Formats: sequence, structure tokens, C-alpha cells
Amino acid sequence: MSLGRRFLTTGGLPLVEFDLQFLVQAGGAGGGQTGGAGAYSGGGGAGGFRSSVGNSGGGTAAEPAITALSGDVLTIIVGSGGTVNSNGSNSSITSANSNFTTVTSIGGGKGGGGGSGAPGNGGCGGGYHTSSVGLGTAGQGRNGGPGDNTGNSSYHMGGGGGGTAFAGNSSGPGNGGNGTISSIISTSIANAQSVGEVSGSNVYYGGGGGGYDQISNSSVYIGLGGGASLHGSGIARNSLINSGGAGAACDQLTTRTQTYGSSGVVILKMPTSSYTGITTGSPVVLTDGADTILIFKSSGTLTT
Repeated sequence: MSLGRRFLTTGGLPLVEFDLQFLVQAGGAGGGQTGGAGAYSGGGGAGGFRSSVGNSGGGTAAEPAITALSGDVLTIIVGSGGTVNSNGSNSSITSANSNFTTVTSIGGGKGGGGGSGAPGNGGCGGGYHTSSVGLGTAGQGRNGGPGDNTGNSSYHMGGGGGGTAFAGNSSGPGNGGNGTISSIISTSIANAQSVGEVSGSNVYYGGGGGGYDQISNSSVYIGLGGGASLHGSGIARNSLINSGGAGAACDQLTTRTQTYGSSGVVILKMPTSSYTGITTGSPVVLTDGADTILIFKSSGTLTT
């Protein structure tokens, strides 16, 4: 729950200080590309995740809320998702008056593959077909998975991309790692606004992309939190918008949209008594009890 306003003075002028809760999800990466016959490519890594509510990424505890001051202008950047063989972009919150240290979540690392080279490092690491996987960032996300490099013609599996809560699957079909659960918004708001991924009573952010499954196994190779899958008897799906989910491994058809990462999202929550209503970028504005929630699906500003 957000705390109320605290009144200060500087140079005889009144200032209002309040706690600003946040969730900063970066953009997910694109999947790796196969080479030759089409095998071994890894899923992209999810965008990094930082939050003051519940948990931050990589299994770390929630960060302290931002201490906001009246009269400041906060710039919110929402990172875009990567295309095939491309990292996702960073998301951030910056104070014009330097009242707090910029909060930055790092875009996901691209998946590796025979046609795209080594996987990328990022908020979460991209998957690959060897042990040299992409690395995640401490406090934001996990590593990619190495997949299966046995050379067996039935198992040319690429590793899953790392999720913000779990690493990419290291064997078999290469499941993307699951994302992090957050309660900064409810499941009903998340569903209504197409933010994150709702599963059961939880909202997940930053799921890794599925690794390549040449044999079209029937399991669903996704990471909860918007991760994508490509093959599997018609169960392929795109990464989910505004989730930071990563793209699936790519075969020779680089135009498949399932291989693209999704954009991130920035969510702010503050006492309604401290909300000025001065924004740019058209965030979604909602009331939750005594608090106001802003959901930035694209970049903008908030004047506090």
C-alpha cells in the first residue's frame, strides 16, 4: 500500500514528498535463427524486471519505493521488443531534478543459433545449443538455457530464453523461463489492459522465448510472462504485448511474428492525493482505493 504525502520546505517553499511504487519491465528479445537444415536455435531472453512491489527479477526482494517530490518531471521510457536476432530495448524512470537514481531495466538478450551466432546478454539471457548461453542481469533476470547438443537427428533442440524468475530450460525442447509475479495491478486490470500474462490468480512479467523444436513436439514451450513459442502442432503463439516476453527460436522463415519479442511496460502507483494529473504519452489512469495507477504502454512523462 502506498504511503501518504509528507510536507517539507526548501528555501521557504513547500514541497510534498511521497512514496511512488513502480514496476519497470524492459522489452523482450527476438529469437535466434537456425542455419542449414534448421536446428539448434535458442529462444530470446525476456526484458529485465525491477519492482518495488512483491519481488524484483532474478528472485530478489522488492526494491524500495521511489521517494518522489512535487514539481519534478519524471520521464518514462518503455522499451520495444527485438526482432529476429536482436536484443530488446531498455525501460526506465528518470527524475529531471535528480531526486532519485534512474531506475533502468535492461532489454533481453537475443537468442543464439547457427544463423545468428552467439546469444546475447541482457536483462535475461538468450538461449543457445551449447553451454555458452546468454547471461541475465543480477536483480533483473536469469540466464538462457543451453538446449540439447547431442547431434541426434531427433533432438536438434535449442535452449529456451531466460525469464525474469527462472532460467531457460537446459534440456529437451527448451522451454522459456517463467517470468516474475507482481501484484502492483490486479489480474482483472491486467486482463482488461493487456499487460503481462494472467495465469490463475497471478500476473507474470518477462517470460523467456521457446527454443527450437525440430520434431514439432506437442508441448507448449513458453515462459509464463508473455514468452513466445514457434512449433508444436499448431500451438505456436506470439509474445504477449506489454509483457516484456521474448520471441521464440526462428527457422529459415524470419518473417514469423512468433520470433519477435514484445514491448515492456512501466507501472506507477501513488496516493491519489499526490497525483497531479499532468502527463504526456497517454498512460492509462486508474483508481485503486486511495491510490492512482498509471500504466505506460509507451513512453511519456509524469509531473509530480
